[in-house]
Amino acid sequence: MIKSELIISVACEGGGADIYRTADGSGGWQFYLGGITIALDKDGTDVWKQWNCTPVDTIEQALDRVDRDGGWLHFIPPEIHSEYRPIAWELAQQLVRTHPSFQNWEQARGHRWRSKCFPELNSGDGN
Repeated sequence: MIKSELIISVACEGGGADIYRTADGSGGWQFYLGGITIALDKDGTDVWKQWNCTPVDTIEQALDRVDRDGGWLHFIPPEIHSEYRPIAWELAQQLVRTHPSFQNWEQARGHRWRSKCFPELNSGDGN
C-alpha cells in the first residue's frame, strides 16, 4: 500500500478538498487531490459526491485543480502540513498581489490562512 500524507485541506460551505502527497520513487513527490461536494439530484435532494483527480507533480498544480484562477484562496484551510506552510503563504500572497478579486481577502479569509501558515503567531483563537 502506498503511504500518503495530508498536505493541505481546504473547506467551504458545501464541500472541500484534500491534497495528499506520495513518494514518486525518484526522491520526489506526486500530489493527489480529492474532495467532496454537495449537489442536487433530479428530485432536488442534497447529494454528497466524492471526487478524485489524477496525480500531479507540484502543489501549485494540485491547488489549481481545487479551483482555477486562485479560487482555492476563498476556501478555509483547516489543515496545512508544516513543510508546505511557507509555500501556501507565498502562493496566497502572489494571488492577492496579482488578482483584483482578492482585494478584500485579508479581511475575509487572510487571517485564517495566516493562522494556519504561522501557527506560532496564533493568539489561541482556534482559527
